[in-house]
Amino acid sequence: MNETVPTYIGAGDAPISLIHAEIDGAVPYQCPAITVNTARAKGLVAELASYCDQQGHANGLYQAHKEATDEQWTTFLARELELYSGMRPPSADPTCDQR
Repeated sequence: MNETVPTYIGAGDAPISLIHAEIDGAVPYQCPAITVNTARAKGLVAELASYCDQQGHANGLYQAHKEATDEQWTTFLARELELYSGMRPPSADPTCDQR
């Protein structure tokens, strides 16, 4: 896999929040990990809920972690859209390859 750092991510871009299984047959885990690490290096809010040593993709992964994902994304949106005060700060959890 080509692990090139995305050059399209810039300091003024929107925040992102992703979920991804480390063992994903459709999208290699390194894609979101590199994207999140690059965005963070540019000073952006970039969250990645990594399900290390787990399989799954898209709806299957979401269904397996629905409660945690709903909480993560609801909190992310409320905080980033400034809908409520007192939200938890952005996650800076490491990616699976940085454990």
